[in-house]
Amino acid sequence: MAAADIPASPLLELPGELRNRIYRLLLVEDDESLPITVVKERFEEPAILYACSEIRHEATPIYYCENRFCLEVTSFDPRLPLRWTRKLLAMWKRYNDEFDLLFVDTTVNMDMYPNWASLIGVDPRSQRWHNPALQE
Repeated sequence: MAAADIPASPLLELPGELRNRIYRLLLVEDDESLPITVVKERFEEPAILYACSEIRHEATPIYYCENRFCLEVTSFDPRLPLRWTRKLLAMWKRYNDEFDLLFVDTTVNMDMYPNWASLIGVDPRSQRWHNPALQE
């Protein structure tokens, strides 16, 4: 089936306000006391954000700005906070009118077992890894 033969989603025919209500039902955590946990091994977004580019453009700011997130950092490994920051900055560049970095509620939990190799493996000026054991 060619791309021109694929029918448009009925969701996109609804008024924008109604689509936003649907996105909120799908994407916003009901219990505000439970943040969405982000760990190094799993950095996934909800599947609806991959349905099509128009839905992604409309729903991504709702997902990131109306939820709370908690980064679980182990062994003082700075890769997860760096990846999270890069992702937020990329989204801000893409959705700058709809996406406000100030409203992304993120906390960081660190375990208390330092891995000094993780801390000295990154050059803070370039954010590039110089320790081959820490390369992703």
